[in-house]
Amino acid sequence: MLTHLSSFPMLTVVFLCIRAFYQLADPSEEIEEIANDIAKWNRRLRYVGISLTDGRSTREDEPVWDEERLCSVWFKVLRNDMTVQTTVEEVPTTVGLQVRDYMYEVDYDHPDWREQLSA
Repeated sequence: MLTHLSSFPMLTVVFLCIRAFYQLADPSEEIEEIANDIAKWNRRLRYVGISLTDGRSTREDEPVWDEERLCSVWFKVLRNDMTVQTTVEEVPTTVGLQVRDYMYEVDYDHPDWREQLSA
C-alpha cells in the first residue's frame, strides 16, 4: 500500500509516522532504507520524513504527536539524471519540520511554489 501511495505523481514531500510495537535497537539504517525505497518510487519526491515511535500506547488527541514530529528523521532526495540514480541525504530535523510547515501553508495555485520549497 505504501508503494502505491508514495508513487502518487503530484507527491512532493512525504512524512511517514510509523507507530511500531517492536522497537529496533538502532533504527537509523532501517529508516534510511525506507526513505530510499520511497524516493525511488516517485521521481517528483523531494523530501521524505520518517518518524518511528513506540505504538504500544496510542493517543487520539492529535493525528501526529509532538514526540513524532520532534524525533522524526528527514531526508532530501538527490537525483542523478545521467545515471538514473536516486539517493537520500539526511537533513536536520528542524529543516524537515520547516518543509512540513511550508507544505501546510503554501499556496498551491502559485506557479513558483516548488521553487520556494527549495529555499
